[in-house]
Amino acid sequence: RGGPGGGGGGGGGKDAASAVLKEQGNKLVKEGDYEGASRAYSAALVLQPSPSGAAALHSNRALCRLKLGDAEGSLGDSDACLAADPSFVRGYERRGDALAALGRREEARAALRAGLELQPGHAGCTASLKGLGGKG
Repeated sequence: RGGPGGGGGGGGGKDAASAVLKEQGNKLVKEGDYEGASRAYSAALVLQPSPSGAAALHSNRALCRLKLGDAEGSLGDSDACLAADPSFVRGYERRGDALAALGRREEARAALRAGLELQPGHAGCTASLKGLGGKG
């Protein structure tokens, strides 16, 4: 228990601690430990990072949840990601992938197309859309 920083202090300490936890999560994803990564991202979110930081953490946790077979949890994180930062294109990719896993293909296509409207040619949205048999 008791992680780095020990509590107290201003937002700067929280942002730094959140960034450390995010990096730990990223490392665990690369190692294929999606459960551990999800826990790291959850701990980082408790620190209430900035909206863009929260968007990235929700997006990363959405990936982990999808890899762990929790498409509903992934969709919830994708929606939280986009609520925190509607311009975070990877959130549309995650939302599309979660919806596809739930068998909601038309909604998935719509989410992926929305991401491509914000960033034409986004590799992740493009690949996911092709996987659904649709073009941008």
